Amino acid sequence: MATGTVVTNSGKAKIAACVVADGAWKYAGWGTGNSQPVTADALATAAAPTTATNVTGTVTNTTTTVTNDTIHVDATITAGGTLTITEAGIFNQATESGQKMLWYSDALSQLVNSGDSINLLADTKIG
Repeated sequence: MATGTVVTNSGKAKIAACVVADGAWKYAGWGTGNSQPVTADALATAAAPTTATNVTGTVTNTTTTVTNDTIHVDATITAGGTLTITEAGIFNQATESGQKMLWYSDALSQLVNSGDSINLLADTKIG
């Protein structure tokens, strides 16, 4: 029995479906910073090649706990130089100026050389 206010299983799936249908939250960027707060709308230190433009990924619904409760973004970013990637984010637009961030992770430590690619798989579970 539920106590208080809850989002139902159908509601979780609908919220995730609306985000996917909107189509805006499909842009990925990476960086060399860390520790962004939940109020942040940018990476701590964006890194080439995404310092001005985020790459476009594919956004779909997937299932984590409840059918279609998760927003899944799949994007490939190619390095413009040698650096260690320590953070990544999913955004609502390609350009960084004025962007909003949906998803953030600083649980990365990946050395890349110029021309190397990372396939970023970002899941945001609703509920």
